[in-house]
Amino acid sequence: MDLRDPSEEINQQSEGEDDKGYEEVIEEVEVEEESYISGSYEEAYDEEMTDDEEEEEQKEEQENLLTFSTFPLEALRGQHIMVAVAFNRFIVIGTNRGVVALVEGSGVVLRMLSNHIDPISDVSCDIMEEHVGSSDKAGVVTVQNLSDEQDFYRREFDVPIYSMALHPKYSRSEDRAILLGGGDKVMLITKTRILGHRKITILQERRGKVYAVRWCGPELIAWVNDRGVQLYSYTGRAMVHFVSRPVDSSRLEFYRCSLVWEAPRTLTCGWGDWVQVLHVYELRMEERLRWGTEFMSRTHRVEVTPAVRTHTTTEPCRVCGIAPFSSDRYLVLACTLEEEGYMKELEVRIVERTTFGNVFRGRLHTKHKHPLQYSLAFSIGGVSTPASAAASSYTVETSVSATSRVAPTSLPSSIPLSSDTVPASVFLLSAWMPSLR
Repeated sequence: MDLRDPSEEINQQSEGEDDKGYEEVIEEVEVEEESYISGSYEEAYDEEMTDDEEEEEQKEEQENLLTFSTFPLEALRGQHIMVAVAFNRFIVIGTNRGVVALVEGSGVVLRMLSNHIDPISDVSCDIMEEHVGSSDKAGVVTVQNLSDEQDFYRREFDVPIYSMALHPKYSRSEDRAILLGGGDKVMLITKTRILGHRKITILQERRGKVYAVRWCGPELIAWVNDRGVQLYSYTGRAMVHFVSRPVDSSRLEFYRCSLVWEAPRTLTCGWGDWVQVLHVYELRMEERLRWGTEFMSRTHRVEVTPAVRTHTTTEPCRVCGIAPFSSDRYLVLACTLEEEGYMKELEVRIVERTTFGNVFRGRLHTKHKHPLQYSLAFSIGGVSTPASAAASSYTVETSVSATSRVAPTSLPSSIPLSSDTVPASVFLLSAWMPSLR
């Protein structure tokens, strides 16, 4: 089999399709579900089982952990989805034409922002969901106040911006911090208090390409580059901890990096065959003094759990997206491989956090073979029920879109639907296409 670089193949496909008329290519998402008991799948029942035992085991195996559904996005007809992020009140979608769309849980587009002309690389929102930030592959960063069009910020950089994140309290803070990852640089934009100008601080550079940047609450920053995961104290203005990427890790650039913060202290990085969990604890003043005055900037301590290498598990896979699914499980967008970077099957799995053993496994039938075309977005908000107590009622929404011209792409809907909020614990599976640049 002649396997080419995924980004090259996708680029060639897209370039040939730009001159074609619109063709609807939405495919029906078929899901094969398997339930697991203690990590193993029962393919057949023993003929000597009693009727009661058989009925009980069938009931356990058919536990409905997830619900799959799709919906079209007519307002984005003819555009490719580049990124999708779910928040409490809406889903934010970025397209290849520079459009940022706010979509409610039913699939209705609430608003469209046209502050870019190049493909969107990332989107973000503060916890009040009053400001929406976005970046593109040409290096443009914008932040828009949804209730005041005059409250708008735009900045151009000379490098592509791959990832961006607004400070969780952006709407209320004076410095209005914006975190950026572009090229090999991690940058922080803040507002000065005297003249109100914005200044740019480089937190790190020349350590390899930056794939993801995220806020871990209002005080911590995390990013992932070619070398590993770095934690930085925003309040202490100092590096907190670094975890190296495994030396034998596979071609991670073939997979989308997921960096997930679970308040109050857990950071999870899921990337290709590497899943790394860090537990972060704030140091009290007396603990910092115990280390000596030279360590006063040390605001947190970090416990690093042993990494999970998904190619060594019972059911080997690569991680294309990861999200919390109760306190002891993850929901994983996983793929099995024909060859590194070339996908055999795309799956949604629920796994135990400690062992990565499968609890649920659903295969998504799709014709696209490159892992970079898929990502997972999730929201655990909208209701007061804690995520750890609501696992059995989670709704998974799936959408698989083609890399050719897609009309409205099959983005998800959930049951039940709400007119003013994305349903609680919504998981959104979307397809995206790497930049044409």
